[in-house]
Amino acid sequence: MLPIILLFSSLIIASATEGGIDIPIPSDGSDSVPLTLHFNFPAMSKLSEQAKKEFAHILFNKGITKTEMENQIRSWGAKNGILDAVNTEMTKDEQRTKDMRVNINRALAEFPAAFAKYNAIGDNKSLTVNQAKEQTDALLDTIKTPYLKRLIYALSYPEYAEGEEPLFSVNAAKRR
Repeated sequence: MLPIILLFSSLIIASATEGGIDIPIPSDGSDSVPLTLHFNFPAMSKLSEQAKKEFAHILFNKGITKTEMENQIRSWGAKNGILDAVNTEMTKDEQRTKDMRVNINRALAEFPAAFAKYNAIGDNKSLTVNQAKEQTDALLDTIKTPYLKRLIYALSYPEYAEGEEPLFSVNAAKRR
């Protein structure tokens, strides 16, 4: 199981993007295949494989505090000539974290009213399926608060939030 990395969290992505780099994840032997972590951090693209491994080692060191991790990352950045880029990304990441918290708190505050409207549509048995879909789409189109739509979906369909398979899914039929 990989630890949750708070520093540089916005740079970590699941799939490759242009300008990003892959760094090997230090293994404790429990993973059956070698794993890499993709970073969308162009300043690292010209660094040696050893520098990338050192960075990964800092990120996955479970025995240090977050402050120690920040200090080690800054030292690593200075050693590799990219301290300004590291500091810029850390500042951006701190702002993204603050923005995310503001948006989540706003979504939680707006959730009861939005969810009540959502449920009223779902509970209205006088609507056709198309009418219910149209009203639901119209309601969701009015929601502009980040995370609120996802929160409604996650609580309406907890099997998705828990990673379970849905009861059914629609797949396109293959033409013969």
